[in-house]
Amino acid sequence: MTELKELNIDELEFATGGTGGIGEKEVTVNHYCTNCKKTTKFIVFTGTRGRCKECGLREDNL
Repeated sequence: MTELKELNIDELEFATGGTGGIGEKEVTVNHYCTNCKKTTKFIVFTGTRGRCKECGLREDNL
């Protein structure tokens, strides 16, 4: 039987959920960053996760 391993947050950045994965076009949205205190561009990942392009803040629910 194969042992299941939990992914850490850095590994989840590359999880694609069947969208094609590495090499796909980067998707960004405008979103208010609580760290920058302004609306910035966020890179969108699967599962409504994102990262601010200015400061790197990660959010789980865009």
